[in-house]
Amino acid sequence: MSTNIWHYLENQFDNATKGSFKLMNTINADHFAKLQAQQSDPDIAALLARTTPAHDNYIDAYSVWFSARGIYKGETDRMENYVYELSSTKIKQWDAQIQMLYLEGTSDYIVILPNGRKPFNRGTMDDRISHLQSLADNLAAYPALAATMNDVIAFHTTLNDARDVQQQKEGLLNNASDLTETARRDIATMMYKNLGLLMDKYAANLNLVSNFWELSLLSSGSGAVAVPPPAPPPPATGIISITSDQSSISGMPLEIVISGNLSASGGTILATWESGVSNSANLTAGGTIVFQHVYPATGIKNITVTEVTAGVFGTISALQMPNVKAASITLGADLSSVTTFNFYGNNLSVSNVNDLLSQINAYGTSGGMLNISGGTMPVPDPAFPALIALRSRGWMVTTN
Repeated sequence: MSTNIWHYLENQFDNATKGSFKLMNTINADHFAKLQAQQSDPDIAALLARTTPAHDNYIDAYSVWFSARGIYKGETDRMENYVYELSSTKIKQWDAQIQMLYLEGTSDYIVILPNGRKPFNRGTMDDRISHLQSLADNLAAYPALAATMNDVIAFHTTLNDARDVQQQKEGLLNNASDLTETARRDIATMMYKNLGLLMDKYAANLNLVSNFWELSLLSSGSGAVAVPPPAPPPPATGIISITSDQSSISGMPLEIVISGNLSASGGTILATWESGVSNSANLTAGGTIVFQHVYPATGIKNITVTEVTAGVFGTISALQMPNVKAASITLGADLSSVTTFNFYGNNLSVSNVNDLLSQINAYGTSGGMLNISGGTMPVPDPAFPALIALRSRGWMVTTN
C-alpha cells in the first residue's frame, strides 16, 4: 500500500509557511485584499466574512510576536554587551587592583580569586553572575580593596538586573511565538477551506481560483524554511563541507582556521579546495592550523575539511571560516568540543542558519561563541528556540 499523500489532501498554505510567520503575514494580507476586491459577488462576500476573524487574529498575534522578538533581541544585546565588558575590561581592572596588593599565586590572591579570571570569561550567564557575587563576598574581608568590592557589587547588580529583564522578555517571546503559531495554523486552515469552495465555484475555469492568491508566495524558494527530515548519523570520517560562491575573486587567500584543545595529540586534518588541490596539517594540543588557498578562476567551489585521523575533530576548540563567501556550511561531524564558531561575513541561506543553530545547540555545551553575522540571512523563526537555548547556556551568539 502506498504511503504517499494525495497532494490535494495537503494544506499548501500550512506547508509553505511552516517556520515563517513573516511569509504567512504576507500571504494572509494578500488573500484578504483579493477577497475584499471581489466582495460584490455574494459568494466571495461570504468567504470574506468567515475569513475576517482568523485574518484579524493572525494580524494581532503577529504584531505582538514581532514586537516581542525585537524587545528580546535588544535586551539580549544589552546583556551580552555587559558580559563582554566583564571579560574584556572589568575583570582585568579588578585583577590589576588586587595584584597591586597581592600578587597572583599568593595566599590572599587565591582567597579572592581562587580560579583567577577564568570563571568570568567562560561558563553560563548565571554562573558568571554567581562568580561576581562570590568575588564581592571574598573582597569584603579586605578593607584596602573596598573600592574594588563596591565596583564589583555595582556591576553584579547591573548584570543581574539585565539578565532578569532578558529572561522575562524571553518568556514573553515564547508565549507570543506559541500564540502566533496557533493563529498561523488557523488562518492556513481557513485558506485551505476557501480554496475548496473556490474550486467548486470556478470548476469550469479553475484559472480564476489563482486570482485569490499570489502563487509565487506558495512556491518553493519563497523564503519559507522547510522542515528537514531527521539528519542521518555523522559519517565514520568527519567532514565539514563548504559551498563557496567564487563568482568574483579578489586574489586574497581564503582561510580556514582550526585550533586544538589540550586533548589534541597531532591528528591529521585535510583541506580540499578543489579537485587535485589540498593541504593537510596536524592538530596539536593548544595549536592552530591555518589552511589557505587563492582561487585562480571563478566559479562555485565545493570545499571539504576532512578528518584523516579518526577522532581528531573531537579535539577542536575553535573553527573559524570568516569571509570565505560560503553559501552553505555543513557540519558532518560531531563538533561538540568546539566552543568558538566564527562564520562571519559569509552568505548563508535561511535554512542553513537554521540548521547550524539547531545542530550547535543540540551539542548541549555551555559558554561558547558563535558568529554568523555579516552578510548571512537573519535567524529564521524555527531557529529561535535554539538561539534562546544557546544564549541561556552562556553562548555569545552574534547574528544579523
